[in-house]
Amino acid sequence: MIHFQKTIKTQRKEIADCISDTPSLKADIADPDWWEKTWADTLTLATRETGLNFEVFPEACPWTYSE
Repeated sequence: MIHFQKTIKTQRKEIADCISDTPSLKADIADPDWWEKTWADTLTLATRETGLNFEVFPEACPWTYSE
C-alpha cells in the first residue's frame, strides 16, 4: 500500500470514530464553509506529505458529505 493510501484509510477511520464519539460534529461536517477550510488545510498537508505542487490536487473537495 502506498503511504498516502494508508494515510487516507487511517484518517477515514479516525473521522468515523470522532463522529461516533461526538455526534454534534455532524453539523460542522455538513457546513460548506467547514469543507472549504478543511480542504485548504488538507491541501497544505498533502503537498507536504507528497512533495507535489498544489496544482495537481483539485481546487475544491471532490467528495460530498455522504461519500
